Amino acid sequence: MTVEEIIVAKLLSDIAITDIIGDRIYAQEINQGDTVPALVYLMADETPINSQSGICLYETKLWIQCTTKTYSQARALQKAVVSCLDRYDNQVSGDTNIIITRYDGVVGSEKEKDTEYRNIVLDFKILNK
Repeated sequence: MTVEEIIVAKLLSDIAITDIIGDRIYAQEINQGDTVPALVYLMADETPINSQSGICLYETKLWIQCTTKTYSQARALQKAVVSCLDRYDNQVSGDTNIIITRYDGVVGSEKEKDTEYRNIVLDFKILNK
């Protein structure tokens, strides 16, 4: 499994999240006509960490956007996502091993003018092999 597949599976296994969004998790963007509330994820950066024998780990930056119709629902979704992923490790899943996922705070928060949707973007760092 890829890092993205592991993270999406973890999010979909959390009842506090699925009670809000169902199974609506999208890669990169919400398309016009997609239903909200939803989560959108973007693997923003992947940096190799080298040892004397070559690449031993990757530090991956993951942004998760909580998109809802109300600010209170966006905050509830934010809380559920942080609770689910902060300090998460999966040990081993095929070739990918997430050593630790760390919540690094809110990147941005906005109300879209055209749709009135509320967005809160969360920043996570993932150490993985």
